[in-house]
Amino acid sequence: MHHNHFSFEEDTMTIEQPAKNAPDVVHTAITRLLSKARVPTDQGEHVARFLLSWWNSDEWGGFSPLTLRSVDTALAEAMLTILTHVSHRGGYPDDYGYNQEFAQLCRQWIHLRGESEAEEQKKMRLVATVMHVERRNRELAKIYGPRRKIDLRGMPPPKPLNSP
Repeated sequence: MHHNHFSFEEDTMTIEQPAKNAPDVVHTAITRLLSKARVPTDQGEHVARFLLSWWNSDEWGGFSPLTLRSVDTALAEAMLTILTHVSHRGGYPDDYGYNQEFAQLCRQWIHLRGESEAEEQKKMRLVATVMHVERRNRELAKIYGPRRKIDLRGMPPPKPLNSP
């Protein structure tokens, strides 16, 4: 008997093999989303971001639930089907047999790839440090007046450290 939805209680998959006996509706959802993600439109980009976040969220960024409002209902339902299935069974796209398709999707949308979280945090710390120094310099300027700038034009270059 074919159902329009699937029940996790009826499915006896293990977490180690999430794709084994995956319901057809899951493969249909993945196929529908892959097809849409190949099209360079706004919806295609939203779908690509969703799929690539499943593939590797550290490199491609996470998935915002608000994306579901940025795509048509059929695409949102396909996303929810995958999210529901993966939340119960785990696995990545290659566990479901879509390694080639996702590798192609990565190449197509490489410009969307985000920086790693560590690189992003490093940049944010640097920005915070610069902002702190600038704020401190403004406060010091109020107390001591503006810094005097030394005019180095016409000065000879410094001697190397090892010179006699």
